[in-house]
Amino acid sequence: MGDLLYTVYGMKISRWFWVILGLVLLASAGLLTASLHRIEARVDQRRLEAAQTTIQQVRTLVTTRYRYRDVVFFDRRTRVLGIPAGQQEILFSVEIDVTAGLDLAQGVDLDIDPDDRRRIYVTLPSPHIVRVVTDEESIRQYLVRERFGRLNWLDVSTEVLAAKERNRADAIERGILSRAESQARAVIGSLLRTVGYEAVEIRFRPPPREVRG
Repeated sequence: MGDLLYTVYGMKISRWFWVILGLVLLASAGLLTASLHRIEARVDQRRLEAAQTTIQQVRTLVTTRYRYRDVVFFDRRTRVLGIPAGQQEILFSVEIDVTAGLDLAQGVDLDIDPDDRRRIYVTLPSPHIVRVVTDEESIRQYLVRERFGRLNWLDVSTEVLAAKERNRADAIERGILSRAESQARAVIGSLLRTVGYEAVEIRFRPPPREVRG
């Protein structure tokens, strides 16, 4: 059986020409699709690297601060053979800052949604108390009494440490960690949107268990 010929614009063309042309077009489409996938993969990788770099530059994310004014009283009296032999006391107020945030050096997990490359899932460390500090310039003394001896500031510092721990516990009870979590969602979400992600879903790892002796 002879080869089937088609006439196009006065030219006789074999049917095998059309088969070969179709195969070439299919191969070209496949190469184009593969090329587009490679380009998309490179774009995704660069966007992911930009997100990682942006977050790593933050390191410690301080998001929330509570300020307290506490009153500290120290009183020490000594006796010798039942007779008062000395008295040191001081009463003062001091402002204490309790700060909460995230230690991003603990690791941040970033995962791109395979079905939506503009969506990213982020897993962050749990928020914790970053520091509790006293503002020495805020100290106001109301009473200082030194009889037969000077104040031992090491003893007074023990009372200050107790005040710091008291305010730390109060801040946690008042929800400073939950507030730090909400602020972290806003900050990290904003950072990742600047590098091209339209949807950012943030989760937090459970806090580590406290080990008590």
